[in-house]
Amino acid sequence: MPHPAAGGAAASRVRPGDAAFPAVLSAIPDPPAQLFWAGARWPPPRRAVAVVGARGASPYGLEMAAALAGGLARAGICVVSGMARGVDAAAHRAALAAGGETVAVLAAAAGSAYPPDMTVLHADILAAGAACAEYPDGTPLRPGLFVRRNRLVAGLALGVVVVEAGPASGALGTAAAARRQGRFVAAVPGDVTRENSLGTLALLRGGAVPVGDAGQVIALAGAQAAGAQAEPGRAPDLAAAVLRGLRGGPRAADALAATLGVGAARVAAILTALELAGAVRRLPGGRYGPAGDGAR
Repeated sequence: MPHPAAGGAAASRVRPGDAAFPAVLSAIPDPPAQLFWAGARWPPPRRAVAVVGARGASPYGLEMAAALAGGLARAGICVVSGMARGVDAAAHRAALAAGGETVAVLAAAAGSAYPPDMTVLHADILAAGAACAEYPDGTPLRPGLFVRRNRLVAGLALGVVVVEAGPASGALGTAAAARRQGRFVAAVPGDVTRENSLGTLALLRGGAVPVGDAGQVIALAGAQAAGAQAEPGRAPDLAAAVLRGLRGGPRAADALAATLGVGAARVAAILTALELAGAVRRLPGGRYGPAGDGAR
């Protein structure tokens, strides 16, 4: 493979322990020894979700990627992806069009566009967000670097949404990394007669959460964020249970606590974290409902 395109923006290097090094990456199983970054907004916010998928995406895949990324961006969630053709590029573009923040994780040379036809998109990303890479400019690209890059895409996010993926798609590697790191994994159901749906179908069979709109992803991100605050290092099971408990209508913290069999103070803390994450909203009378719920 060729070197990344030359003549890009200057990239800065950060190492673990530096203020500008994303702390979440220090906790993943295989943290990078350094990162190179370029752009207007760095480090990325913790409130981020990765949207990834097939390079040769179908019109349906591109439409879903744009809808999900745009909805996430409008909710104030940073969209992380790999700036590849197809789903990745559609997710970055939709986040930018929504006025949101997006981060591109590249295999090498954060300040340069690769593939070269992403030059305009790369410049737009740097203007409203950032790009980062584990390896500096001048590093010869090879498939193994893209495989290693995938763990960073997952590591910067609360979870990963796979929109379309064939049976050998790199997006499946990103989903696997997310599982190892304790992030949520979601997948968009697709036409099972198409090869680009075989990878997502395998993810769904393996326990990935099926999603069809940004609101569902925002709820997953809220549960992930709340679970991490309530019980560091453990899956956000209680936060997910709280969200399920609100599906039947608005409820108060003590009522939810009685249903779940846990302390009211613990449920109240989870609800507060979910509210900050944008997954639920406080209603009159001390009740809570899903963020998109119109009940009063």
